[in-house]
Amino acid sequence: MGANKPAPGISYFTPAQVPAAGTAFNPQPDGTPIPTLFQPIKIRGTTFHNRIFLSPLCQYSADDGHFTAWHKAHLGGIFTRGPGLSIIEAAAVLPEARITAEDVGLWKDSQIEPLREIVDPTSNKRTDEYGGSFENRIRLTLEIVDAIRNVIPEDMPLFLRISSTEWLEESLPDEPSWRLEDTIKLARILAEHGVDFLDVSSGGNHPKAVMKSGTAYQAPFSQAVKQAVGDKLVVGCVGSITTGKIAQEVLDKGQADVILVGRPFQKNPATVWAFASDLGVAIKIANQIVWGFGGRGGTHKKIDW
Repeated sequence: MGANKPAPGISYFTPAQVPAAGTAFNPQPDGTPIPTLFQPIKIRGTTFHNRIFLSPLCQYSADDGHFTAWHKAHLGGIFTRGPGLSIIEAAAVLPEARITAEDVGLWKDSQIEPLREIVDPTSNKRTDEYGGSFENRIRLTLEIVDAIRNVIPEDMPLFLRISSTEWLEESLPDEPSWRLEDTIKLARILAEHGVDFLDVSSGGNHPKAVMKSGTAYQAPFSQAVKQAVGDKLVVGCVGSITTGKIAQEVLDKGQADVILVGRPFQKNPATVWAFASDLGVAIKIANQIVWGFGGRGGTHKKIDW
């Protein structure tokens, strides 16, 4: 029996995963085309092997802002099962900025080891240069974007999540609030400042917000942004996208370029595998897992979830 090749640059032994888990075999064993959801996408200088991205999932399990063993176990179970990109939970830059005392933080150097925007006029009541007009309210966001873009490598993609609406159009129609048209206006500006990827979500931090839920309920927002910016930004859609077929439908309709998934990964760390089964796609599964299904030599056949 031959020895397994080790993954390079790892301090402990783990088999090399070539290609990465979650990669669709090309060609497919049955010769069918690969759905867009499992086609690679290049954003600036980075190629992601599929278009299922893990949304940030707050775990409320940090110790004085530090990641704990829980985070390693939680995220490790997802990372190894193949999202194109995994985004860790939000990190507060000050202790006072945390949602709870157990949030992850970045106010100490030691926390680095293991924005929310202020664009919404309903929450931003400042009277200085960061409040009032649209231009003032987006000022901090643009300053942060510019500061980051100026220090990261030219080929490194810059991602930003935005709340496309505060859901106050119905309850407070005559009051100023952040709306989809503001998001579209900002999206065009962000593209000019070097943002590559816009994760289109929505807000709801006002007690009178009238939120509408349902399958892929935020897809109309990402669609409007995508239609406005075209190829200037890669646009992601998030929210109640629970199956591979729903995800692929969003892409087929041109409502987004990428799908971000959150709660399904909480329920099932192998959501990428489940989405592949929904669409009949054969994907690479991590060696340690596939051996139990296809033998130590691995398999290129479709393994249903």
